[in-house]
Amino acid sequence: MDNIYLVGFMGSGKSTLGKKLSEIKNYEFIDTDKEIEKKNSMTINQIFKNFDESFFRQEELSLLKTILKQKKTIISTGGGFVCFNNIMKTIKKNGISIYLKYSSKNLYKRLKENYQGRPLINKIQENKREEFISELLQKREKFYLESNFVIDCLSLNEDDILRKINSLISTT
Repeated sequence: MDNIYLVGFMGSGKSTLGKKLSEIKNYEFIDTDKEIEKKNSMTINQIFKNFDESFFRQEELSLLKTILKQKKTIISTGGGFVCFNNIMKTIKKNGISIYLKYSSKNLYKRLKENYQGRPLINKIQENKREEFISELLQKREKFYLESNFVIDCLSLNEDDILRKINSLISTT
């Protein structure tokens, strides 16, 4: 069975849903950000502080090469994972991608209490974060929308989203 890639903006629930889905399907689970943290023995914030975003994107590309060798794995991708290095094209050839879609306003609300560990937002002043999220989502969404499937999560709870994902992947 193909790997399943959960894509979307930070705070869209990819990691939480990915863990639960992997238990339901009896698949392995990989959180790309956690794997990069483990490999570098530092948090994403520390990586961005000590290196730069291009270093981080190269780490994502390197990790993808490892992931492509695996099967039956649910992958929770970082928010920018599919936006660089033609990664979306690669994962679509080697798995199923599912975009967990939320509006920028809803993402702002979801992220409001938890900016720690999110270096791109953490450095933005509080009064400018909502606008920043909206602009960044606008830039990234064209990549997210290339996914095999899009789930509009706005009015769905976690169980509804899991059922939708299960339904989509059981038909492929």
